[in-house]
Amino acid sequence: MKEASEKKIHTVKIGRSDTEQVTARLKSASKSLPDIAPRVAQALQVREFMPERKNNLLAYHMRGYIEADMSIAKAEALARTRYEYIEDLNDLMKQLEAAELVIHQYKAEQASCGSRQMVL
Repeated sequence: MKEASEKKIHTVKIGRSDTEQVTARLKSASKSLPDIAPRVAQALQVREFMPERKNNLLAYHMRGYIEADMSIAKAEALARTRYEYIEDLNDLMKQLEAAELVIHQYKAEQASCGSRQMVL
């Protein structure tokens, strides 16, 4: 009964060539992380300020309507339907998508470094 309840521990044998490969990848990754840091900082800034940028874009496109003494609600509705606004908003969304990709790549590289360090 005692034998059935005991858990078996499996060990994985890592050869020298495996360790050398992991070490080489870890060194490569540790060199690439500082190179990507400025891009990550910029991407985080894009992500953080995107709501404000979207609001500013809408306000920019509403301005003409408000100056023409339209109500805020009507100015917003008209601005949102303008082709120029939609085009500008799509440009902002492309910037956000690119920023999210950089952040994702950075996190993936960090995770990869962490898992390689655990193997060593």
